[in-house]
Amino acid sequence: MRVFLVLPDLSMRKYATLQSLADKGILIDVLVSYTILSSKPSMLSRLQELRQTGSIGEVMLDSGAYHLARLGLNVDPLEYSNFAYKWLDLWDYVVAPDVPGDPDATLERTIEFAKYYREDFIPVIQGGSVDEYVKMGESLLDAIGYLNASLTGIGGLDGFKRRAPFISKLVSSISRSLGLYKLHLFGVGSRIVKSLAKRGLLKYIYSVDTTAWLAEIMYRRNTVYKALDVVDANISAIIGYLKRIYSAIGAYDGGIREELAEVNPYIYSERRYIMEDLEDAMLISDRGV
Repeated sequence: MRVFLVLPDLSMRKYATLQSLADKGILIDVLVSYTILSSKPSMLSRLQELRQTGSIGEVMLDSGAYHLARLGLNVDPLEYSNFAYKWLDLWDYVVAPDVPGDPDATLERTIEFAKYYREDFIPVIQGGSVDEYVKMGESLLDAIGYLNASLTGIGGLDGFKRRAPFISKLVSSISRSLGLYKLHLFGVGSRIVKSLAKRGLLKYIYSVDTTAWLAEIMYRRNTVYKALDVVDANISAIIGYLKRIYSAIGAYDGGIREELAEVNPYIYSERRYIMEDLEDAMLISDRGV
């Protein structure tokens, strides 16, 4: 399973952190926001450099709709599409613009985006209940003829919808009703991953994205690693977080390993990631990040 770390910015220190990790064989997958990149040319330039030097893993471009919704704003689908096309070589995935918590508006915006953006993209399913999520998925199938065979997103997972029982039921229902076996969950952390692993549902999950690693950075800068250089503290925080989230999977790995390998081969790869502290590294070769 891939873990995309959300990048709210790409400061020189975070840029140096990603480069240093790449030098040690750790390529970090990241989620970046159109609304931030389009207003910060320096961040876009650094992302280009990381791509050109092979110092980063997969890159997912998100519209930034979740944060704009808090301000009562929406992403313009045409402008977003033009931006995604202009920098097409930077992205592995482009997420369709959505409206958190509003399946009807999300469906409308996805259909509009599909008129402009003719490349493969990740549609996002929204809803207020499990039935609403499934209904929107069915409507998307009717409207655009397909849901991304590569990846389909599940958004709006906040409030009561962030609880493990709800997400478990949601993943199971969407996979069963819509036949989707490669899902991306927006904004979940190690607790939810552990719950899905315990219930044998990770076979449906290709990836998640999380901001939790940012809290890890703040904690380690101010406590355990406060004596370290900021870049070293960032490195330790990222490794510590990835170690924790993969430990959550590993606790239940034995019972679901064959299912995972069969249904979602991406859960295992030949890439190696350091999951222990840099000084005493433990290399894990059978899980991709």
